[in-house]
Parts: sequence; structure tokens; C-alpha cells
Amino acid sequence: MAECEHPPRQANRHAFITTGLWRFSRHPNYFGEMLMWFAVASSVAAAGWRQPDGVLHGRHQLAWLSPAFTATLLLGVSGLPMVEAAGRKKWGGQPDYEHYVTNTSPIVPWFPAPVRTSANAGPPAGLPGGGHGAKEK
Repeated sequence: MAECEHPPRQANRHAFITTGLWRFSRHPNYFGEMLMWFAVASSVAAAGWRQPDGVLHGRHQLAWLSPAFTATLLLGVSGLPMVEAAGRKKWGGQPDYEHYVTNTSPIVPWFPAPVRTSANAGPPAGLPGGGHGAKEK
């Protein structure tokens, strides 16, 4: 679903996405991937409880290794860290991008970021005189 909402790559290859599912999560495709592997592991684990001989062998619980491995890769190794670093390198410092990153859930779809208007369009958070967390002198 997330890939279906992705705009054409050639037309928008220099813009970051804030529409569709990306309005609710910066990486909805990663969330969907992890959810899919969790569902597969749940099905395998549930099927393992109904052994014909009535004995629980426990091997079906190994199915949980797949979503754990996938989540580890996406959240800590090759997924989120690399994509977030590339985004910071490409768009870091742009007020719209900083607003989006600050106000949008990284993985789990959640409430969308408020629309950036001239009233809340000051410097991004963390910069002198900027948004949330900036210390006043």
C-alpha cells in the first residue's frame, strides 16, 4: 500500500514525501514489512499449538526469530538509520523537512504533523530561537 502511494520517482526525486501514508509515518513501508512478518510468525506459532500428538514441541516458536531479525535490520542496521541519515544530508536544515521530522512518527502511523503555517514557521527545533526544546536566553 505504501509503495502504491509513492509519487512517481522521476517527477519528485528531489522532494520528500508528506502526503498519503507518509503524512502519518515517515516510513510506513517499514511498518508494513514488520507487521507482515509479525502476522506470519503469529500464524505459525498459533498453528504449532495444535499438534496431532498433543505434544508441544516448541519448534514453532522459532518463527518469532523472523520478525525479530527483520525489525533489528530495519530499525537498527540498514533501514531507518541509513534512510534518516540520507534525508538529513539531502534536506536537513530546510524548515519544512525539520518540521516534518520533528512532528511525524518515524515508524508507527500516528496523528499527522500539524500543518506548518506562518504562525508556527519559525526556525526548526534545536536551532537558536527555534521551536520545541530551544532554550531562551
